[in-house]
Amino acid sequence: MTPPESLRSTAPVQVTASTAAPAATASARSLLGICFALFAAATSMSCVFAILPSVGRDLGLSEPQIGWVVAPAALVFVLFGPVWGRLGQRWPARSIFTAALLLVAVFTLLFGFALAWRLEARISVLLCWALLVSSRMLLSPFSAAMLPTAQAYIAHTTDSSSRPRALASMGASFALGMVASPGLAAIATGLGLLTPFYVVAALLVAAALCTWLWLPGKHPAAQALPQSGYRPGTAKTAWSLIRHPLAILALLYTVYGILMQVTGFRMRDQFHLDAAHATAHAGMALMAIAATLVATQMGLAKIQLPSLSAQRRVVLSAGSFGLLGLLCLTADIPFEAQLLSAALFGLSLGAFMPFTLSLLTQRAQQAGDQTRIGGLSGAAQGLGMVVGPLLGASSYRVHPHAPYWMATACMLLVLGLYARSASASRAAA
Repeated sequence: MTPPESLRSTAPVQVTASTAAPAATASARSLLGICFALFAAATSMSCVFAILPSVGRDLGLSEPQIGWVVAPAALVFVLFGPVWGRLGQRWPARSIFTAALLLVAVFTLLFGFALAWRLEARISVLLCWALLVSSRMLLSPFSAAMLPTAQAYIAHTTDSSSRPRALASMGASFALGMVASPGLAAIATGLGLLTPFYVVAALLVAAALCTWLWLPGKHPAAQALPQSGYRPGTAKTAWSLIRHPLAILALLYTVYGILMQVTGFRMRDQFHLDAAHATAHAGMALMAIAATLVATQMGLAKIQLPSLSAQRRVVLSAGSFGLLGLLCLTADIPFEAQLLSAALFGLSLGAFMPFTLSLLTQRAQQAGDQTRIGGLSGAAQGLGMVVGPLLGASSYRVHPHAPYWMATACMLLVLGLYARSASASRAAA
């Protein structure tokens, strides 16, 4: 049989080592720059959680006032996520990352200066609170640019085989910055209250330089997406594809927002510590989450799970350990037991994040709108950071254990939603 003319006339593309190696190096360098940017941006968002709850009372702020320092900024983060998803279609990722990181550095320093000025009695409680709220709200629109821009860039520059690993690296970098920063900030306060903010600002400036040097100045050519039966015009169908992964992300960050908000309060009240020691203890608890999160994601990166069923079993098993840790925190347990409980939650967070982001990206491909859905992914995580601190601060005033019962309920919802989503994906496969 004679093959069609189109097949006979098309020669295979020759990819030589001399052309492939520089392209691979540039791609790896771009991914490294993006991961560094996400880590630095996440540290700026979460470094206050170990410091503010512990020193807030010394500033003259109540628990609800402390919660409202964070919540409006997180709401701005939610609202601007989809906006950056659309702007990412017009502006190069390099320009977005570089400008956003530098502006975040400025407002991070402003937050630190406001804390120091109040502790030195140079400004009033009201002015301090206004500066804290405004600096976080000005920081948030630019922090919101990171996740949708990164997710859109990865979606357009990777194929289906390499995309999950790139997304896992992206998610791990952001999550590591979110969970490690409070612990590192608590440790750095031993050198002075402003030290953590100087360190974070330096990280942001370094990340801005890396993204400017390592990312291309123009939009990369998009990878061809696999064909699917989905028609992008039906928005209702698109929402049905992504609602469960987005809800999982929002609930996970709600739980984490609760823990970040109330850990400092609990250290002061349960163990009768002063602000400095409460900050250090809260930092250790939050570092326990970070350590197990990183260890879990590193372990999962080395394991090739054979099927969707295996992924489902691993994630749900890890989630059960996280649920156990949260249940333990509902009682007045010793500090060492609290560290172990926090570590169990970090284990579950480290298992859920990469697989949930991979599931969301797969469904974004089916919906034919990776950039917009990347913005919604960042908005879902930001929404958790709106609800979590508010729930934590308000319920803590009712009873110190109430935030942990709320976190436990959220974790139960996460387990149910993931089991349902994973089952649907397995049936579709």
